[in-house]
Amino acid sequence: MEGVPALEEQFSSRYQILRQIGKGAASVVYEAFDTQIQRPVALKVLSIADSLPGAERRQAIERFYREVRLAGRLSHPNIAQVYSAGEQGGKHFIVMELCRGVSLREILRIEGCISEARVRKIAIQILEALKTAHSAGIIHRDIKPENIIIGQNDQVKLTDFGIAKAVSDATLTQSGMILGTPAYMSPEQVLGKNVDARSDIFSVGVLLYECLSGRKPFDGATISEVTQKIVSAEPAPLTKIASPWPEIVMRALSKSPSDRYQNAAEMLFDIQAGRVSNQFSQSMQPGQRAVSQTVHAPAPPQAPSTGVGSGPFISTPNSPPAQNIPSNLIWSILATVFCFWPLGIVAIIKAAEADNKKSIGDYDGALKAYRESRTWMWLAVGAGFVVWCLILPGYFLSLFLSAF
Repeated sequence: MEGVPALEEQFSSRYQILRQIGKGAASVVYEAFDTQIQRPVALKVLSIADSLPGAERRQAIERFYREVRLAGRLSHPNIAQVYSAGEQGGKHFIVMELCRGVSLREILRIEGCISEARVRKIAIQILEALKTAHSAGIIHRDIKPENIIIGQNDQVKLTDFGIAKAVSDATLTQSGMILGTPAYMSPEQVLGKNVDARSDIFSVGVLLYECLSGRKPFDGATISEVTQKIVSAEPAPLTKIASPWPEIVMRALSKSPSDRYQNAAEMLFDIQAGRVSNQFSQSMQPGQRAVSQTVHAPAPPQAPSTGVGSGPFISTPNSPPAQNIPSNLIWSILATVFCFWPLGIVAIIKAAEADNKKSIGDYDGALKAYRESRTWMWLAVGAGFVVWCLILPGYFLSLFLSAF
């Protein structure tokens, strides 16, 4: 492989190569400086063995440029931006955003496992990135700690769309072709079947399991042993992890895609709400259900928030199950009738809005409207309490005075 000085000579017309910062199976990533635009960049250079046959070489080049076409269509704070690509001196390269930080793999290697509050912060950002990619019809297919860069204040960048697949693209991804990292593959990916966004959800489940427990859910001495477990074995329960993490992770790790979260938005909703749907909780194996019911770690008192990095789960009776928000409508009506009706009406409107957004799959909007509804409901209760405290004493005082 060519060293930095040789590459500097090849790219000297525009890019100043500073140092190597990463290496994969088919490419090397360098920190560089774009002398024309005057900004730091990451230069990803394709590395192909001279012994690779012509057809495979062409396919490797095509897959390399696919990353430009797919990732270049995406714009999101949690996705590493692709600027341009080209060929110079026989070297194929991609110019990308330089992501400052370390990979999630490095963090796991040092710390073993990560706190639940920090996992929540990271998971929300990964799922936000995937929601954008899936909405654009792009499946990543290689979600793993090595492709998650953690920057300052745990800012996440999802990288490496090198084997990503556009839903409409049938080339280079025929049924029977296996691409990805074995330990993080979904069952359908292992079997070489066609995959969709739910395959990425499974990979996120593997990643979260490892972050929370410090071990992979499907491990083995050989690749074949790992893939066999992915297809047919259930992972060990997360026995020391507070609810709702075990339920959320196990749902993501369901063997059948139809039993998993159907999209990133659904999984994101449950993580932000701190609950999972009743349907899934009832379908869990007895051992898994017992764990989720008996292990509860107390969380520091913080206000619930949908924002990234807003702290640990807020597991309270007020948090909505993913499929059962409408119950708040009843409480809002009661608050209107028995407390302070002007504020209660606002709570009813917000509760109805949450129901409507949930029915059309807008989980972010549903969660926001739900929380607003709860806020207005409690304001109505508080205002009603104050009003009744003023009215009742006056009423009884007037009765007392009228008796004399």
